[in-house]
Amino acid sequence: MTPESEEEVLTSLGLTSSQAKVYLALVHTGPSKVMIISQISKIHRAHLYQILRSLEEISFVERKLGTGIYVAIPLKEVATTLVKNKRQEITKLETEVNEIIDYNPQRKTMLEDKPEITVTSNKSHTLNKSQKYFESAKSQIEIMQTWKRFTQFWQYYEGTLENALARGVKIRQIVEFPKDGSTSQDFLKKKTFKSCLFELKFVSKTGGNFVIVDNSMLLLSTSQEKENLGETPFLFSNYKGLLGLMQRYFLSSWKAASSLIKLHKNNKKSLHQRAQTQKEQPIANY
Repeated sequence: MTPESEEEVLTSLGLTSSQAKVYLALVHTGPSKVMIISQISKIHRAHLYQILRSLEEISFVERKLGTGIYVAIPLKEVATTLVKNKRQEITKLETEVNEIIDYNPQRKTMLEDKPEITVTSNKSHTLNKSQKYFESAKSQIEIMQTWKRFTQFWQYYEGTLENALARGVKIRQIVEFPKDGSTSQDFLKKKTFKSCLFELKFVSKTGGNFVIVDNSMLLLSTSQEKENLGETPFLFSNYKGLLGLMQRYFLSSWKAASSLIKLHKNNKKSLHQRAQTQKEQPIANY
């Protein structure tokens, strides 16, 4: 680790830049006088005494009386103290934030009930926000996705959606027919997909990637160009007009979609055709 990196760690834990420079200079050189410390830390002696005094006050540096020599307290002890202080600071901040949230419950509810459309572009924020809606689902979740997004979605949210099914939430999923039959069969063996509350249907092409939660919240991917979950801008809306439009589209697609049984038949037919093609292929002459 470079001296700059060491300084950055200590400042992130609460020391000032000057305190970190002086303390590290003593750690690296051992017990030293002010002149040496000034040379190593590149801090002028006029300012150094005040910095050393501040480090003495927090017990990170000791001064040997009558010698003018300063000694750094072992780095392990200092690091432990700094980390402990930082944890206490974070705990205090968490308590204060929770007090603010508890103090303003009505204002939060009013914002949630107001019809609105919001767009998020940050992947982490999109995934976390989506998860909160799935965790709060009460009756049903309706999903339409491409095959690739479908597999990513269930790999990421499987635990959350299993909990939703356990609460009695119904899940209806529309997904594109997979291109690779053997791989899809393995993925569809998930225990979750055997739940009586889960229904899965297939279409040749989806009109997008979206989720409707409890007929009251729409989660819509605004682009299909990037296929990785959460990487496209995501639209969240409880606006009734938009919700109604997407609900009608989902229902019409659901009626026209094929069941899992038909997928199995198509896969068997595809395998049979492949085998026939291999049989009929002429043997090359050498």
